[in-house]
Amino acid sequence: MNRRFVALSLSLPLFGVAIAAPQANAFSIAGHLDGEQAFKDLGVETPWAAESRIGIEGPGDYEIDIHNSNFTDVTHQQFSWVNGAEYDFSLSFDGSELIYDVAGVTVSKTVTQNSFSDLLIRTTARQVGNSAEVKNLFLNGVAISETSFFQCQDASGCDFWNSSQYLHITDVSGPFNLTGTSVFSWEGDRPTRSNLAYQIKLVEGDDTQPVPEPASILGLGLMAAGASQLKRRRHS
Repeated sequence: MNRRFVALSLSLPLFGVAIAAPQANAFSIAGHLDGEQAFKDLGVETPWAAESRIGIEGPGDYEIDIHNSNFTDVTHQQFSWVNGAEYDFSLSFDGSELIYDVAGVTVSKTVTQNSFSDLLIRTTARQVGNSAEVKNLFLNGVAISETSFFQCQDASGCDFWNSSQYLHITDVSGPFNLTGTSVFSWEGDRPTRSNLAYQIKLVEGDDTQPVPEPASILGLGLMAAGASQLKRRRHS
């Protein structure tokens, strides 16, 4: 048997696999949205969100949660924030379950969605001088240089429509793992409930399978041709 032909036949399947391999870590940064009107104008629905909020110290309230869009389904835990302290967090999705962890405090939720296409990281602060920041972000191990940061600078306080910034991450596909660092800072009296908070809002992805690109089709064709030729040679 021609050794060069055998080598070529064996290498073609590997070549096809390399061409057709998906880019699992691919995503895009769509930029920032300032305020709730900008988010509303985006026209997306967010069936789930992972949230950290200042809450109220002690029993009777919560600070870490995963909730649906109308807050009828909420899983939560308590957490005690320290002014200006940095806390590492992670949000992972395996195709059926969301797991949100903040400095070792974890909540999880099984969801019906099997993909999410967009992550919108919202920071909000309602009282003057207070700020929320999400930084040091990595998505599937890839660093994101942008942050989400909002500080209320209005002496009379910031209302709902003018108290937030969103970092928009799009073109997400498949399971994901988002990690980062969060900081709550406040002046004067400690804020309460959701007056100082951040959320990671999730937009449901498209369940349909993408049409293979020409390079992928070529790779599959080469694989089939190589296997067929090798089979004929073995039987000749």
